[in-house]
Amino acid sequence: MKFDVVFVDVDEVLAAHSRVLAKDGGQDGVRDRGLLESAVMAPRTGYYNSLAELAAVYTHGIVKNHPFLDGNKRTGLTIGGAFLKTNGFPRLKLGNEWIRHIERLAAGELSRDELTALFTAAMGGDPVALE
Repeated sequence: MKFDVVFVDVDEVLAAHSRVLAKDGGQDGVRDRGLLESAVMAPRTGYYNSLAELAAVYTHGIVKNHPFLDGNKRTGLTIGGAFLKTNGFPRLKLGNEWIRHIERLAAGELSRDELTALFTAAMGGDPVALE
């Protein structure tokens, strides 16, 4: 059975970024639109096998590509969680420990595969295969 994935688009990421800055502060602005588009389009390649992996790809892309002047880590985490909620995990809770996970990701201390495992655990242990 094929899972019909609802992907995130650039406008959704821009809106999430605005919400993050409105809530927690920071400098508004896109540093590199191409890097933003790359982060948003990467999950659509068909290469990835699960919802958890796609959430990690979104989060990793935004955090590591650093497309915004400020708020990249917060926006990356927000989009990863929002992607999973949109695709059937409305009760997903990404608690305060996730701040440290995202800081480790930004510092190069956490791989995308490790981030996928963390999303899988947050989803109750099932990464939700796409096929």
